[in-house]
Amino acid sequence: MTPESPGDHNSARSTIGVLVRAGARVDLRRHVPEDRDIFVGWYQDAVIAEMLRHDLAPLTSSQARRYFDSIILPATARGTCWAIFEHGSDRLIGSTALVDIDENLATSLFRLVIGDKEKWGQGYGTEATDLVMAEAFLRLSLRQVNLEVFAHNPRAQRA
Repeated sequence: MTPESPGDHNSARSTIGVLVRAGARVDLRRHVPEDRDIFVGWYQDAVIAEMLRHDLAPLTSSQARRYFDSIILPATARGTCWAIFEHGSDRLIGSTALVDIDENLATSLFRLVIGDKEKWGQGYGTEATDLVMAEAFLRLSLRQVNLEVFAHNPRAQRA
């Protein structure tokens, strides 16, 4: 990892969000403002943008910061968005959320990104999915959760 790499912001973290749900390899935690710089780095990455977004364009730093502050932090406060940490560490590796929740139908859409590319293909996303489904079905009493997957994202298709 280069010194400029977004993952390097993980070293010497002073604030980590409250633990929501623990797994064997990953933990779901509340996002905190200190997560912003790492998150911004992921959303500026062209490869990650291609996997997540239909327009395939990375966000600018300003766009990613606004998205984090206006969407991610408020959803975290509502209990529907979580930071994904490597279990037992202070390493932020991704973000996940339940969005477009319909309380009448008890349905939701599901989003997940493992932004730390060193953790791709190792089952972290699968375990994070399991933890989010526990939140969705056990805590929020949803009946259905749907994942939108793009044809060019085989990892999401496996989840």
